Amino acid sequence: MTTEPTIENRLAAIRKSIEAENISWGEIIELQSLAEYIDPGDPLLLEWAGVPEVEARCEVCDSRAVGVLGGTDYYCQVHESQVVDAHALETTT
Repeated sequence: MTTEPTIENRLAAIRKSIEAENISWGEIIELQSLAEYIDPGDPLLLEWAGVPEVEARCEVCDSRAVGVLGGTDYYCQVHESQVVDAHALETTT
């Protein structure tokens, strides 16, 4: 039986530390090492992990969409959590 924390559990624990405003430097470093596992639609963890954002325009409604540098999915702010395929976007930065 393993008691090792899963990546999802560690990300949830680090989120709680951020929200409680008592995150440690060790947790920040750990979060940076787990950046590839963070949901692209999770701006709080992405920001704390230091992952740069890329802005684009949604071709469907012409609103701002945000994605993670090197990622393939963008999230349109109008469509909220709906994933907008990167092929349907025109990158602005």
